[in-house]
Amino acid sequence: MILVTVGMHSQPFDRLVRAADGLGAIVYEPVLIQRGASCYATTSSQSFDFTDETSMAAYVSIARVVIAHGGAGSILEALGAEKPLVLVPRLRRFGECLDDHQVELVEALAKQGRAVAVMDPSADRLRAAIKEASRLTRSGANAGGLQSALGDRLLRWSQEPKPKGLLPVLGGRRGG
Repeated sequence: MILVTVGMHSQPFDRLVRAADGLGAIVYEPVLIQRGASCYATTSSQSFDFTDETSMAAYVSIARVVIAHGGAGSILEALGAEKPLVLVPRLRRFGECLDDHQVELVEALAKQGRAVAVMDPSADRLRAAIKEASRLTRSGANAGGLQSALGDRLLRWSQEPKPKGLLPVLGGRRGG
């Protein structure tokens, strides 16, 4: 199974959901899409809006590959489960987030060979990225101490002062 997750963000990510649904029409395995706040209704893939952490962890554990937005929580979950990882960052210009903070993380992980970045998703680009991510995982590039290093960095970030008003905009949660 291919798992696609857009995280808990309050803004839709129709660009990824639409491409992932198209992927479901051209591959020979199930594609399960966590749509979040997206408005696009899938036709070729099963989908759901949101779920709890336990269920998401179960989906990740049975997935062959994970396609995710560039949120730290989704990334840590997939890397912790040592799954091939394809990342599609949310972009401000499409109204998918408030700023382009996910791009930096996605590009860094791609440069390190720990994930494959897809900036402009389509069904064909996702299919090609899955092949590349599977190759990276088999070579061991995806394993190692990244989860711990990223976790340490996130912990330091969470302890830094934040601009006032940021958390209420995100519904009281730190989002990806």
